[in-house]
Amino acid sequence: AYMWNGQLEGAAEGFNLLPDPARMAEELLTWGYWRTNEQDQPLLGAYAYETSQLMLPGNVSIPVWQAAADAYRAAGELERARQWYERILAEAPDNTAARQALAELDDA
Repeated sequence: AYMWNGQLEGAAEGFNLLPDPARMAEELLTWGYWRTNEQDQPLLGAYAYETSQLMLPGNVSIPVWQAAADAYRAAGELERARQWYERILAEAPDNTAARQALAELDDA
């Protein structure tokens, strides 16, 4: 319930109490995809992607970060999308998709 209401830190804390939190973090990626692409609920998808990353501090997963950024963008959460695109570029400065998405946000 925390995650679906945007309380992502609380959700991550709760999920980390499960016997296999890494498996739960992986499951959240499936939820993120399903909510974004199958249910047309990109904000809920973005919440799932971000929660999975909060559960794995220090984990660098550019594809997951891209999915989160794109989902936030699709949901109209442009500042959050921008933060994720910038995070991608901090790790992978040559990432064309993130650079293009940021340029499009700047033009909007």
